[in-house]
Amino acid sequence: MGFEKEIVQSSGEKLGRDKLLKFRYFVNLPESATFRFIHMACDVLSPRTPEVQNYRKHWVAFCEEKKNPSRLAVNQSNRFNNYFEAAAGLIHHHKEIALFFSDLLLMNNDKCPNIILESVAADASDSVIQSFVCVLAIVYCKILGPYWQLLKSGAEYSLFSQYLVCFYQKFLDWSKDPSTLLAPEEGANVFLQFPLQEKTFSGVFEYCGQWHTNRDLIRACLKRTIKVIAAVTEEHLKKFLPGGSFSKIPPAEVNLQLVSCTFSVLMAEYPFGHAYPYKKERPDKLSKGSLVRNMSGSSQEDGDSSSSTSDESSNFHNRKSSQKQDQSPQMKKVIKKAQPEEHEEIMDRDYIIETVAKNGGPCKTQQDVDKLMLRFDGKSRQEKREGLRCEILYQQMVLNNQNSHLEKPYINSTQMMLKLKFALPRVKPGFSVVLEPRKTRVKAKVQIVPEAIVPPTE
Repeated sequence: MGFEKEIVQSSGEKLGRDKLLKFRYFVNLPESATFRFIHMACDVLSPRTPEVQNYRKHWVAFCEEKKNPSRLAVNQSNRFNNYFEAAAGLIHHHKEIALFFSDLLLMNNDKCPNIILESVAADASDSVIQSFVCVLAIVYCKILGPYWQLLKSGAEYSLFSQYLVCFYQKFLDWSKDPSTLLAPEEGANVFLQFPLQEKTFSGVFEYCGQWHTNRDLIRACLKRTIKVIAAVTEEHLKKFLPGGSFSKIPPAEVNLQLVSCTFSVLMAEYPFGHAYPYKKERPDKLSKGSLVRNMSGSSQEDGDSSSSTSDESSNFHNRKSSQKQDQSPQMKKVIKKAQPEEHEEIMDRDYIIETVAKNGGPCKTQQDVDKLMLRFDGKSRQEKREGLRCEILYQQMVLNNQNSHLEKPYINSTQMMLKLKFALPRVKPGFSVVLEPRKTRVKAKVQIVPEAIVPPTE
């Protein structure tokens, strides 16, 4: 990490174990102290291969005793996320890590000291190294984890550009004020989904809130990191950003054809499939189809990580053939029969106002929409759709919001929620936007007075 080298060069002091005399003549690999701590700590606490000497059983028992179950992944979940996910797990257990290694060192034989434990303990007690690990953990909880969650979800691919717009707008806010990254989201993550990573690794934000944390260092490093990620996003995904060739929502006819084209379907044959180690505790609800796909994709989660290549290839072909069967004409007929019949929508003004008020509306900002979706948690899909439909109609009929995003068609509740958000302003906390209802002028009734009959003059 370049930021780490700058601090070492400016201060003239080494970090972690490099300060100790015992490690003075150790030849370090061309890696940062932060990366060294992450991979060495994970090798000790949650190794990928059982042949390596480790203390995983002791670590799991220690976490259970502290009433904070281990969140460190045993198997490598995904090459894209593994490094950052490990950082999130280590910071989540920042209270247990230091105590655990100090206890191990006390139990260790002085005649034959364990140099690996001493190295990890020295790096774990260095506040600067832990600050850099915290930066990586925040990047995972706020950006990389939610992005991968989106790619494995049942969201529609046709709305990818709209998700990226929300993502890019968040980047602009974060680059101006990185301190907002140090707090968890209230209702939804950057891709308008359940904040799974932030709930799972809640200890990351507890660490950021402690008074002894190097908050200034974390903010400065986050600001530089966010700018780099934003530049990479703009370079590689610019076709989906405003002004790009795929930035607009496809026409209604194309949307209807792409309803079944979800991210989970497109990622089903991804060679490096991702299975959440904490999947069993995921609070977000999955449809039956996506649940079956996720279960088939993560069937080897509890097994050995070193499975044979032939088994992987056979599972790959089995999944591929099952997906082809799902798309057969017979299955399509069954799916069409299972779809509920459309019912007549109520357009009564009083009903719409009553429904919006019952749901805590009307929404005046995009933050209000996030709160509305949080209140919908636990309700049926039909109730969510009806609530969003009434909210959109309220914006048009009562608040006179003529934004084009509110126009039909509405394919599903996810698209309705996105349309509603794009039709409302984004305001910072402390400011308010007042949307006045449409003022209807009461016309005075004109009474027609019959003219008096004037007798004809002679």
